[in-house]
Amino acid sequence: MSLTHAPLHIQPQIDSSLMLLWPGYLKGNLYIDLYGSYCPLSKYFSVEQVGLSTTTFDITDRFTANDFQSFEALINERLDAVDLAADLRAEAISMQRPEWLGVGA
Repeated sequence: MSLTHAPLHIQPQIDSSLMLLWPGYLKGNLYIDLYGSYCPLSKYFSVEQVGLSTTTFDITDRFTANDFQSFEALINERLDAVDLAADLRAEAISMQRPEWLGVGA
């Protein structure tokens, strides 16, 4: 039996266009980072991907729809209560402006 070249396994990655909403959230015995976006119309943060904390490895598939609902409720409740929400909202809105996307003025 030869131990030559094992197949290369590439971990799925977090979408770089998403914002880090909550780093180091403890779920069970696992520290995770919650990534998502902000909708200025509904004034709501949505969690779209989950990463293994301090990495960009996407482990979203390990969580249920109920987990995502609780993540979103927690984030929206927490961020509404602190000034960080205003900073993240401003960042999200500035990233979604047409000038930033290279679309006409």
